[in-house]
Amino acid sequence: MKKSAISLLAASLIASATSVSAQPLLRAESPHLVVYSSYNDAITTSYVSQLEKLRYTLDAFYGDHDTANAEQKLTIYLIDVLNYPALLERIRATQYVGAFNLTECASGLSVRSTLNRDIVKVNGPIEHPTNVPHYLMPLNSGYARLYLANSSDRVFPRWLDSGFGTYYSTLLTDGQQVSIGTIPRDNVYGMGALKQFGDYLTNGSWPDFDDIIKDGKDIFNQQQKSRGVGLVDVNSSDGTTQIVNNRIYYAKSWALTYYVLSKPDSMQQLFNYLDLTDGGTQAPDAFSQTYGVKVTTMGRTYSSDKPQSDNLVFKDMAEPPITLSPMPQSAEKLMYLAAAMDACPAPSEQAPVVKAILREAAKYPNDSYAQNLAASALIASGQAEQAIPALRTIIAASPDDAQAYLRLGQALFDMAEHGKTEDGITASAQLDAARAALMRSYKLSPANAEALYSLSRALAYGAANAPEPAIQAGIEAARLQPTVPQYAGNAAILLLAAGRRDEARTLLIPVANGPATFNNDSAKTLSFPEWARAIIKALDSGEAPEKLSALLKDIPSGD
Repeated sequence: MKKSAISLLAASLIASATSVSAQPLLRAESPHLVVYSSYNDAITTSYVSQLEKLRYTLDAFYGDHDTANAEQKLTIYLIDVLNYPALLERIRATQYVGAFNLTECASGLSVRSTLNRDIVKVNGPIEHPTNVPHYLMPLNSGYARLYLANSSDRVFPRWLDSGFGTYYSTLLTDGQQVSIGTIPRDNVYGMGALKQFGDYLTNGSWPDFDDIIKDGKDIFNQQQKSRGVGLVDVNSSDGTTQIVNNRIYYAKSWALTYYVLSKPDSMQQLFNYLDLTDGGTQAPDAFSQTYGVKVTTMGRTYSSDKPQSDNLVFKDMAEPPITLSPMPQSAEKLMYLAAAMDACPAPSEQAPVVKAILREAAKYPNDSYAQNLAASALIASGQAEQAIPALRTIIAASPDDAQAYLRLGQALFDMAEHGKTEDGITASAQLDAARAALMRSYKLSPANAEALYSLSRALAYGAANAPEPAIQAGIEAARLQPTVPQYAGNAAILLLAAGRRDEARTLLIPVANGPATFNNDSAKTLSFPEWARAIIKALDSGEAPEKLSALLKDIPSGD
């Protein structure tokens, strides 16, 4: 596993929603996170601390935790479900409390998360009882899955994505002590008692271990789309109708992952297994060759030798530094709208969000937070030229506002792409101005993937062969947020045009391993991982650059 930079709803807001937070809104920043929270100081701090300690643990096993300055911090909107129900109802999310709802698009990667007041003390921190509370499990799982994707340089089987998340979902911390690998006995995963978990491993229901390890597309896709709600009909690989029980999939993928990760030299053995499957060996045979046991015996193995959790002590793991600051008054409603806008709404769902943002931002004409968000909404809705006057006003008052320069550059470039110019400005001068604004934003905030992606596109625009600075900006954007398909796709297109196929392939691997994002319920819609895997397969088969470029540009959408 390679250590890589981790940056780590289709949503709309009902315009008439008027609920606001009684609790002052907060911005929390830690080594790897920026969290916009509607909860109090104690809950927000506990939430951030939990994720940072999970990150420390993952780094201890799989990476280097001294690289915080080399990556973009993950943006999370921690939103109280009771404060703004109209927004939460429209966020594309599971119904689980504590959910880690991740979206990826050209504006970057962000997460929406909620906690349930019934199980969190309103005036206290998140508690860590002996049994893992189910509002922490999907939080741990989502972050662990993102980490796995971001830190990968091999295409992993999809059962490992699910199993890795479930394996780390039960992580608990107490000071410097960490407990890992507890059997997930929680309704989030549909697993009640320990005996019930064991039944899922041994009852012989489809999919069995042999089916799961073959990584069948139908099994994985339908397991993801059912979102843990029980039973769904799918067509199996032999064309017959089968029943996929999500609980069985979670239990068995967890068991496979536990077995793989609990072995000495676990990562080397995993790579040996991948070498075999990549070389054409069937997955069940590769498993038995690597681990000396048939995958079909996994259920019996766990019924006779129940796994135990590992209790570890990290002497260097201190409480993470967390800075809390109040959000501006303008954020009272706009922070919730920003959460919706950052969730990459499809065009059909975007209009009410944009309308609400513009209406609210108009109340704060001199506020940087409000006007930058308004500019983002205008650009996304095809009204870029209307954003420019306010942005220039902000820059005049705050010449080091990296976000304002980013939006100004995006607005000017959007106009250039559509053959528009400001009055008295030539097309060439307009493009130069866009590039200058984006370069200024990058210099002010060099770890902003969205700025680098926009700069890469602007530098490459109109060139027969993209200049090296455009390629490097594209690569850096993908490095900062590896699972965002637009960033990896843009850089891969530029690299392919320059004849650098291997580099293009490498950038697509984190997307291929990313937590599956399904944009709608249509069976015809690829997930981002499926899209990336198809392109990697085409690269490996020697497909022509023109065909590869067309595939790269055909990124799945949420329409």
